[in-house]
Amino acid sequence: MKPVFVLFHAGDLAVASKLGLGRGDARFVVFDPALVDKVTVAGLGPVHCVAPPAGPDYAERDAKAHAAASALESDLDAALGPEWAGRSLRGWQHLNLFYLAFGLQWFDALFAACADELGRLAAGAEVIVPVSDQAQLLYLPSFVTPVLLMQHLHRHGVAMRAYPYRANDALRPPAPDLGETAIAALEGLGDDWVLAHLPTCLYDAAYFDAELQAAGRPVVRLKARYWDVEIQSAATLSWIEPEAQGEQASDELRRRAEAPMAALRDRIETWLSGWLTAPSYRARQVDAIADTYRMQLLTDQLLDDRLGPRPPARLLLSDHDTGWHGPLLAFAQRHRVPVLLLPHSKTSTDLDFPAPGATLLHHPVQGEAVLDLDGRRPQQHLLDYPATLKFEPVPAQPLQTVGLVLNGISLSGIPVVDFPAYLAGIRRIVQWCRARGLTLALRSRPGITLFHALAEHCELRDEDLAGSGLGSMAEFAPRCDLALMYDAPTSAALELLQRGIPVINPVISRFTKRETGTIVPSVVPRIGLDEALRQLDELHADPVSFHRLRREQFQRYVALGTQALPLRAYL
Repeated sequence: MKPVFVLFHAGDLAVASKLGLGRGDARFVVFDPALVDKVTVAGLGPVHCVAPPAGPDYAERDAKAHAAASALESDLDAALGPEWAGRSLRGWQHLNLFYLAFGLQWFDALFAACADELGRLAAGAEVIVPVSDQAQLLYLPSFVTPVLLMQHLHRHGVAMRAYPYRANDALRPPAPDLGETAIAALEGLGDDWVLAHLPTCLYDAAYFDAELQAAGRPVVRLKARYWDVEIQSAATLSWIEPEAQGEQASDELRRRAEAPMAALRDRIETWLSGWLTAPSYRARQVDAIADTYRMQLLTDQLLDDRLGPRPPARLLLSDHDTGWHGPLLAFAQRHRVPVLLLPHSKTSTDLDFPAPGATLLHHPVQGEAVLDLDGRRPQQHLLDYPATLKFEPVPAQPLQTVGLVLNGISLSGIPVVDFPAYLAGIRRIVQWCRARGLTLALRSRPGITLFHALAEHCELRDEDLAGSGLGSMAEFAPRCDLALMYDAPTSAALELLQRGIPVINPVISRFTKRETGTIVPSVVPRIGLDEALRQLDELHADPVSFHRLRREQFQRYVALGTQALPLRAYL
């Protein structure tokens, strides 16, 4: 029988290559348009992308997944028991549970709706599904989605073969090293030290490091296992495996952490049972969530035990929680430690954890006020990021090159846009530029290209696509006279704004509030595509209007930062 490989993640490609490369009769099925280019570049094909049926938009599905995660958290709080009276697990794993609920809800509905199409693709074929041997953590590859597919195929009598593989080292949530040896190394810091934990702040690490040095306070970095950011000026507390953390704790601390686990596990099991019917896989996902809570409860106590006598003067956190924010914020609240939150990429989305009393710092271009998981608005102040502002005072010039900046269209296979409408909008922009003899400079998000879809549906040629995913935004920006930040706003627009390159934001989708916070609309208004093309017609016809937009938008952008202060001022 001809093999049909069903792929969900880029991590599945190595398995598919091993089993299918060189087999001319092999076919490949994906559910994520962003995987099509990756499959083709890997030398595999032909590839078929299953189109999702019409249904709720991303904003509605996003809200439903957050509600499911919050419902479980409330249920778990009720099961903590008397020993943990006054504690709440709300927000401790919210981001993890949100991605899990989102994937379960989306793919369960998708596979049911596409049952007939899947049956046709599988007819007379050997269906092979690579299965990552990994419970889901955040949005990293896992067995959850392929197991959902296997359940649906089994119900419809479709034979298939699972091919388990080890995606990476075991991605088990680690624990912070709070052992006596590690803590002893902190002696001599005094009372004015800063505890920093900044996962995902990859682009601004050097700036944060320099500001921490300038503040003159001793800094201890709590190293993250995922998306860690190096702070050269800081002493480091690393991470350890959960088993090693248990050895650091006393019998009493371990007993307290274990006390609510049976009740928590029962409620997590009930929550998952509606989706994962395979007992062994469901048990492994329950283990992953429950083990993380055990680690967090033990961390909560160890923070009190080891740092409580001499807590830091400040807690400096990223807005992206990879697993330790819950205990850290609870510790800070108990010990009245001020908390500063930094955005992982200049601006911040709403927070996935409660942050009472915290202060959020962000770039002046932040689009909307940020709320925490409980709907509260933390204090928010403007952070003065280093930037070179450059505006060429040249006479009005005609518009010649239009940049098109594309953002991501999916996350872990879940579409965040109406893909046909998204492509139709790009095609209209391409046609508009060609009809007026203008050059279109395309910028794809690195690692997330749509070359085959753009070539097939948007009339883009190889020369239009070549190099669109290469180089930095700083290299791309000078190629443009004007840029279209297409659909979802992105902080990449800052590279354009600070160079005086006008930015227009044509919108195709309905956004969640988490997406609208990226760029303040007073500088870059969000407008429909029809209005964007009408405005482009005016700018193309009248170089003076184009020059006026360029100057006025740059002035509005610069004015935003007049009240911003450097990080050292808040430390």
